[in-house]
Amino acid sequence: MFFQNYAKPGKGVNKRDPNQPRIKTFFEILPRKLWNLCKLNWLYLITAIPFFLVTMFIAGIFSSPIINSITDFSNDVDLTMLAVFDLFVRFAVSMCFLIFWGLGPCTAGFTFITRNYGKEEHCWLFSDYFEKFRQNFKQSILLWIIDLVVFYLLAVAFMFYHRNSMFLLTILVASVTVVYTMMHMYIYQMMISYKLSFIDIIKNSLLLTFIKAPQNVLLLFVVLAMNIGIPYLIYSLFHNVISILVIVLLEACMLPALSSFITNFFVYTTLEMYVNGDNRAEEKTEQTVEI
Repeated sequence: MFFQNYAKPGKGVNKRDPNQPRIKTFFEILPRKLWNLCKLNWLYLITAIPFFLVTMFIAGIFSSPIINSITDFSNDVDLTMLAVFDLFVRFAVSMCFLIFWGLGPCTAGFTFITRNYGKEEHCWLFSDYFEKFRQNFKQSILLWIIDLVVFYLLAVAFMFYHRNSMFLLTILVASVTVVYTMMHMYIYQMMISYKLSFIDIIKNSLLLTFIKAPQNVLLLFVVLAMNIGIPYLIYSLFHNVISILVIVLLEACMLPALSSFITNFFVYTTLEMYVNGDNRAEEKTEQTVEI
């Protein structure tokens, strides 16, 4: 009697058409998440520093042979320039490691946030990031250590076969590297989503790498173009200090998080198709998932 009735049916929130193409959904979500992806990128890079430094140490497997070749070819070499070159190669290789393979617990938290952004489900940037960091610490640390060993072995094998003109074996090592890289599109998302043994995660990731090969190759190409192609193009066109600063800003503010968002957005639908089935539970499932 004395108060106006506000309980009238309103327009509400428009539900998304479930039959809408995923690519259209992606471009509807992305603009709304750009600032959050930027903040997530900073969080990821800062928390990953200890893991990144260890990876840089291992990355010397690439820079050391090049520097040795330069010094053997000429004794008149600026040691400062060699040190800068060594640091650059180690940093570039470690950035590729961070983007394509991941850095243990940091990538577990990182993947959870970008996956939820893609699913349009709420998550707290800091608390959820560190919660998944903690929950998946053992498996993700084990994966990171294995990645370092695999990286070292593949690098040594590739350089040895290439140096000795063993073309077929060089191609084989490169192919194994590509397959192992595509497996990581699935490993971390399965790790944060299901209560699986480490072996089951690796096995399922390998199977999905081949089952969804066309999609995986396309995603890998997109991420490569973003993180290597675009920086290379910027530097090639302008070739100055400003272009380097632009590249650094892109990597520091957006590209790793955007790469993870793109990958996890499309990988999530694959996991729903082959792993989730009708079970859309948010928490890790107790049963072993079979593909």
